[in-house]
Amino acid sequence: MEKQNSTIDADQVCIRVWAGFCIALLGFTWKLWLPGFTAFPRAPLFETLGAGPLITVHCAATLLLMVALLALVLGIKRYRWCAGGVAISLSVLFCCNQHCLQPWAWQTFIVAVLLVCLPINEAKTWIARVLISIYLYSAIGKFDYQFIHSTGQEFLEVVLSWFGQSDSISELAKSRLTLLFPVGELLIAIGLMIRKTKKLTAWFAILLHVVLMLVLSPLGLEHRWPVVIWNGLSILLVVWIFLLPRPTVGLVEQESTIVKKFAMVFAVVVLAGPLLRPVQLWDHWLAWGLYSPSNSRVEVFVSDSSGDRLEESIRKYLVESETRFGSKQFSLDRWSLDSLGAPIYPQGRVQKSIAIQWLRDNELLDSAELFEFGQSHPITGDRSKKIVTLPK
Repeated sequence: MEKQNSTIDADQVCIRVWAGFCIALLGFTWKLWLPGFTAFPRAPLFETLGAGPLITVHCAATLLLMVALLALVLGIKRYRWCAGGVAISLSVLFCCNQHCLQPWAWQTFIVAVLLVCLPINEAKTWIARVLISIYLYSAIGKFDYQFIHSTGQEFLEVVLSWFGQSDSISELAKSRLTLLFPVGELLIAIGLMIRKTKKLTAWFAILLHVVLMLVLSPLGLEHRWPVVIWNGLSILLVVWIFLLPRPTVGLVEQESTIVKKFAMVFAVVVLAGPLLRPVQLWDHWLAWGLYSPSNSRVEVFVSDSSGDRLEESIRKYLVESETRFGSKQFSLDRWSLDSLGAPIYPQGRVQKSIAIQWLRDNELLDSAELFEFGQSHPITGDRSKKIVTLPK
């Protein structure tokens, strides 16, 4: 069956720029996508392949991903074949290492699947729904004790410092002001759903991302560049999906009914899946829990005598503990940022796997303690805590 793979010029330009953003994100986190350049352990979804074959599959998938994205940047007309390459390679990479499920990579995978399975205008309609769900679920995740008393405070301090007001507002007022962040996202999600307010709301969404870029940039919290770039990518998607006009008469694209049905089911799962996060059947980042540290996690403690035997490059991630006498806490999140350029996957399941691998590789299983903390309560911030029995 013949398929038409051309798009109007504006769509093609946006797809090319979208692919360029993805390449930039890959560049800043390249050690995550090319195993062997760092000692940071991987967390494969399935433990069926040995280390050697797994690395080979991982590198091959990364190569396919780069080729597909470069082809899109170059404006290949059969863009849907390239989008298919992006979707397939990312799905393999997610299985090879769950750490690759960075929020921007998950979003890229979703967009690629919709582009390859649907005509361009239908794909844009579903991408719009996905973008709205990101704002919605991200807002819901920030009506949370952890965000209000941690990340939200950090964001607010930066914004207040721009106006010289960081010291003139009470702590109670600051806690209330942090709610402006999720309220803004919630209003954007609602506004984008309404036809009459969609374009105006899109401009407010762009403003939100510009503010976040400034807050997270060297002018603010000095976070890593990928989060800044992802906000730039989000601006592109908002412009492409909500602001650029769509042709009233488009090219006729004949589609396989099975492929279209698959795309619909996939999109519905992506849209509804985050509802399962409270019962821990959907991961924190896949539910768009962005900048909200309410996720499950682990803490690793190593005895002082064993920590002293580690290499200097690793020993710097051992920090003093106020609760465990004679032990230091190993900072997996800092190690991830420094060695991979990407934050650690915010899920206790994955962090536990990474921690146990690291302890085993360094022969520390007999001199370490591992604690797993559950997802925090949205109102009290309380977490469940259990000691993980380490393998011998």
